[in-house]
Amino acid sequence: MVTKNILKTRWKVEKNRITLYPTGICFLLGIVLAILFAIIVGISVAAKVNFPASPPFMVLLALVVVIFFCFGFNAVEFDNESGIMRKKLMGFITILTVKFEQLYGVKALNNVSGGYSYRMYLKESRYGRGTAVSSGYQKTEDPNAAFFVNEIVPIIHKFLDQHGMLEIQEKSNITNYKYFKEQGKLYKVKNNKIFLLVVGVVLILLGINELLPTAFLTSFDHDEKPIIMGIGVFLGLIILLTEIMKVSVDTAIGKVERQNLIGLGKKSYLLKDFMGIKTLRKTMNLAYTGTDIYMHFTPIRGGQPDALLLITLKKSQEIERFMDELSQILEINTPQEKT
Repeated sequence: MVTKNILKTRWKVEKNRITLYPTGICFLLGIVLAILFAIIVGISVAAKVNFPASPPFMVLLALVVVIFFCFGFNAVEFDNESGIMRKKLMGFITILTVKFEQLYGVKALNNVSGGYSYRMYLKESRYGRGTAVSSGYQKTEDPNAAFFVNEIVPIIHKFLDQHGMLEIQEKSNITNYKYFKEQGKLYKVKNNKIFLLVVGVVLILLGINELLPTAFLTSFDHDEKPIIMGIGVFLGLIILLTEIMKVSVDTAIGKVERQNLIGLGKKSYLLKDFMGIKTLRKTMNLAYTGTDIYMHFTPIRGGQPDALLLITLKKSQEIERFMDELSQILEINTPQEKT
């Protein structure tokens, strides 16, 4: 079966093979580029400009459009007979092969924009980059995403199980926490935003310094310096009081608390309302900047669901270690991840 909407995830299911087509958005990009190039050429012809309408340039534009259309046929193939996952550029050029024994499974990848997609992860890197196996989605109840998760993913996981089920290693008891400071039944998340702390303090010090004879900025009038000081101190305080939070898990009273460095902005959550963990992979200019780890809570007695940012980490091994420590603190096998 292949879905009708070519912009969403498409798939082809055979007896011992599933082929996924996650990059249908490239078809739309190809159409947009074709229209844009047609406009450019039309304007250049009308303006009697020779270069944009010259045959070599026209061929180049057409080639770019064709390449984007071909990228729409990028595929990820799961071959159950050989036990291999293949990633194929344009649907026929194999650029990656991975044995099923090395695969962990398909999980959701949440984006900063609020959307999500699905990726296949390796056992050795469960929180790494992964291989995209679906298009991007914005709606939680997207029919294409629901069918993909409920009908297609289980078949893929069944293939993986036939070539070596997921090995659930027994976790050894953690006695030395790396990301929590243990104080009896109270566990405080160690703050890893040292850079922001330094930036906040430096801004405050620079602001105060502008009122001293040793001021760095000498081009401002005496009346303008208090404004410069105020800006520096204000920005520094904003960073210290809003970006750097102290989070603690108190298993004795069954609460998770968050507050800033001076104890303001305190907010409490009940552990009995804990619904799972959500990881948010962040990028800036297509470069990976880190993964935010949230605890999600839904009040049993009613109320709006809420999420609490615990920590931001980059490496898959670091995230796995944090999850192991959190699961031991909460006395659960594995923190349940939310989509």
